[in-house]
This record gives sequence, structure tokens and C-alpha cells, in this order.
Amino acid sequence: MKTGLFLREIVGWLLLIGGLGVFALALLLLLDRRIFEAVPAVGVGFVIFRGGIHLLKVAAALRAVWEWQNRGGVVPRRPVMSSRPLGPTTPISPSNVIPGRTPAVPTAR
Repeated sequence: MKTGLFLREIVGWLLLIGGLGVFALALLLLLDRRIFEAVPAVGVGFVIFRGGIHLLKVAAALRAVWEWQNRGGVVPRRPVMSSRPLGPTTPISPSNVIPGRTPAVPTAR
């Protein structure tokens, strides 16, 4: 089980370094004034770099969950939702929600 964590971290770091390598290649292409070749390289480098970041985030989250479980952590239950309505119980007149109009003053009956 720990091998999955280490494999994610290793692959994440390799993708991160690979993405930076593709960015360096794009920089060399730009310095050589080969703009049309550099644009796709930047896109590919961005995808590879973000993939490495994602794998590192997943590995860090997995490690945090394992440490929390090893310390005796209990999964909290979701709170029960109330049956009360969340919004106002009376209808709102359209003059109160249209921007720019003054709020309607209730009339005494």
C-alpha cells in the first residue's frame, strides 16, 4: 500500500521535472526565434507540469489520510439537514430584486 504512495510521488516529481525540461526546450526555441515550434512545446510542458503537480497533491493527501488514521482518527458523520426552508417564507416582490429601484415600502392596511 505504501508503494502506491511512493510511486505517485516519484512519478509526480518526474513529470514535474519533465515539464520544466519542456519549458526549457521552449525557451531555447524562442531564443532561436522559432516561435511556431515553441508555442506547442509550452502547451505540452504545461500539461506535463500540471500532471506532476496533481500527482504530488494526491500523494500528499493520501499521506495525510494515512497519518490521520494511524492516530486513531474517526470519520465524522455528515450533519443532518434541517427540514426548514433556507430562504424567506414569503414571496419577494419583483420591485425588491431589480437593481436600481428603491425598495418597496409596505403599505399599512
